[in-house]
Amino acid sequence: MACPMGYTARFQGGDSTLNEKEDNSQEGINKAVIDNSGVSYREYLQLDKLLSSQSMRSAVQGPPVHDEHLFIIIHQSYELWFKQIIFDIDHIRTLLNNRIVDETKTLQIVSLLERTVRILKLLVDQMLVLETMSPLDFVEFRKYLTSASGFQSLQFRLLENKLGVISEHRVKYNAQHYREVFHEEELERLVDSETTPSLFNLIEKWLERTPGIVEDEVEHISELLAVAPNGTATPDSGAGDIDEVDEELVLLPVERKRKGFWAQYLEAVEKYINDLKTESENPNLTDAERAQCIAEYHKTKQSFDTITNEREHQKFLDKRERRLSHNALKGALMIYFYRDMPRFSQPYQILTFLMDIDSLLQKWRYNHVMLVQRMLGSKQGSGGSSGYLYLRTTVSDRYKVFLDLFNLSTWLIPRVYIPKLSPKMFKTLSQHSNMNNHHYLNCSR
Repeated sequence: MACPMGYTARFQGGDSTLNEKEDNSQEGINKAVIDNSGVSYREYLQLDKLLSSQSMRSAVQGPPVHDEHLFIIIHQSYELWFKQIIFDIDHIRTLLNNRIVDETKTLQIVSLLERTVRILKLLVDQMLVLETMSPLDFVEFRKYLTSASGFQSLQFRLLENKLGVISEHRVKYNAQHYREVFHEEELERLVDSETTPSLFNLIEKWLERTPGIVEDEVEHISELLAVAPNGTATPDSGAGDIDEVDEELVLLPVERKRKGFWAQYLEAVEKYINDLKTESENPNLTDAERAQCIAEYHKTKQSFDTITNEREHQKFLDKRERRLSHNALKGALMIYFYRDMPRFSQPYQILTFLMDIDSLLQKWRYNHVMLVQRMLGSKQGSGGSSGYLYLRTTVSDRYKVFLDLFNLSTWLIPRVYIPKLSPKMFKTLSQHSNMNNHHYLNCSR
């Protein structure tokens, strides 16, 4: 039967085309044999060192416990991936740690964040491999761990700090600061990771520089009116009540101010809230429906007041219930609303990947908690903690670095209320450019 796609091939020995392909496949050169000075696969990856690092303590002190080998491999794999994530996060921090972030670098930031997300997905799934070990198998070699504990993973603490976990938010380890389990050289690295700008700090500063969130725009009449050849303003020109305009008049340097994004957003929110109130006053509603609409109106208004009023937002910052500055939240909201614009496409991806990283780390912690409960029950942890009881306290919002991004959905408004971009801002967000040269940015930060 002939292949419907037209790809027909005969696999009999007499097929000349197939024999030709087989001959071509052997035309390469074995460089490893020719070039004695070259580096081999084993040497390049230092496999002798890497593959000799799985020392089973059970084998040293008695009969080897088979699953100890898996336990070591899994945790060494974690540490290698932590090293890669830190390596990439450090590079992202370098790219962001400038007064002005070059927009030509945002694709690289997006790519590195996406890689981090994929690695974390792998680490979450890797827990499933460890679950093939039964609790009884673990008990067989657990005594050889002595005081070794995952809490002592320096790289995981460095990763948390470099992302932006707040030290005061950490759950204490046996009523002690988390640094107490580390030694002098490790402490220096930990302190450095706490005192240098974290990814959160740099993202916050980057969002604060979002074009158009604060300042009013100054527009020429020529930018306000999209004039057709006959001199008639088009419907989307923003011309207001002007129906027809002389082309020569359009070219005059007449200017007007237009409100920036935030001022327009406040007006849109007010209209949205008022519409909710009007809906609650509909005489056709039943008493139950009216009560529900009124409750929704008050709850929504109260929620929006915490973001539209900067002083109210500051109260949440003071209580450490929020972290992003008011201007950073404005920037994030603007990116959310206009994510379809070319200029905001990659920034929106950045915000999405940051939330993915938070989510996956939470999933990893949760999977770890469940694994520990399954393996140990209510036993004490090998490092001396309360084990499962301690670990379950770490699965909370206190370890979410970008919690404010998750909560942005609270202050989104339906599309019909989203402020329309001015012609000038539409043009700005339609073009990718080096942000060093863009006049919208506040270069004083």
